[in-house]
Amino acid sequence: MRRVVIVGGGYAGLHSFSALRSRLRASIARGDVELVLVSRDGHHTYHGWTGEVLAGDLPVDSTLTALEPILGHSFVLGEVVSADLPGRTLTVQSEAGDHELAFDHLVIAAGSVDPFDRIPGLAEHGWCVKNTRDMQKLVGHLDVWDAATTATRNVIVVGGGLAGVETASALAARFGQNRPGKVNIHLVSSSEKLLPTLRPDFNHIAETATRTLVVQGVQLHQGKRVARIGKDHVELDDGTTVASDLSVVAAGVSFRVLPGTESLPRNGAGQIVADDDLRVR
Repeated sequence: MRRVVIVGGGYAGLHSFSALRSRLRASIARGDVELVLVSRDGHHTYHGWTGEVLAGDLPVDSTLTALEPILGHSFVLGEVVSADLPGRTLTVQSEAGDHELAFDHLVIAAGSVDPFDRIPGLAEHGWCVKNTRDMQKLVGHLDVWDAATTATRNVIVVGGGLAGVETASALAARFGQNRPGKVNIHLVSSSEKLLPTLRPDFNHIAETATRTLVVQGVQLHQGKRVARIGKDHVELDDGTTVASDLSVVAAGVSFRVLPGTESLPRNGAGQIVADDDLRVR
C-alpha cells in the first residue's frame, strides 16, 4: 500500500485531501492507497468571519469546523516537527508522545505564520488574528474588556492591508457600541495609502474603506513602520512612541522551514518553489 500524507488542515490541505480522495477513490477502496492528513488543530478555521467575530457579532466557535467528522480515520491530530525526506518519514508530536509516520508521497500545505521574525516584541507583547489559537485568545481578552469599566484605552492595529483594515474597523465597531470606557483605535500602515493591493484597479473601494475608518474614529498612521512592540507602547520607525494597551498585528506573513526540508528550493519570501503541477522543483 502506498501512503500519501498531507501536512496541514487549512484551506490548501483540505482542498488537496478532497481532490486526491476523489481522484484516487478506486485505489483507496481497493486498499492500494492510504490518504492521511496531519494537523496540529482538531478543526479548520474559516477566516471569512474574522471581522464579525472581532466586532462581537458572532461567537468565535462559529468559525470552527471539526476535522475528524470530515476526514474520519484519515485524520491524525498532531504537529509535524521534522521530516526525513530521504527516509520518507515524518516525526509527529501529539499528546501521546512523538511517533514516526511513513509516507510514499508528501504534500506540504502547512501554510504561513505571523511575522514574528520581522517585528521585535510581537511574540512577547503582541496579539495576532491569523492563527486560530491566537484568535481565540484575543477574543477571550476582548470579552474581558467588554465586561470591564476602565479609563481610556488604546488599541494599535498593525497592517494597512485587507486584514489590518478589517481588524481595525471591526474593533472600532465593537468598542463604539456603548461599551464601558473609551477605546481609541490606531492603525499603523507602512504604505502611504491603505489597501495598496487594491490600487489602482479598485481605487474607489480602497478610498471608501479609508473614509469608513475615519468616520469610525480610527486614527491612521500611514507611511510608518513598527520598529518594536513593547508591553504598553509601540515604537514607530520615525521615533514616535504610541501608548498601547493592546497591540494587534495583521501585517503580512512568514514561512517557517520544517526541519529536514532545508534542502528544498525556496523563493525570496521563503515559499517552497514548485512546478505548475505543484511538484517541488
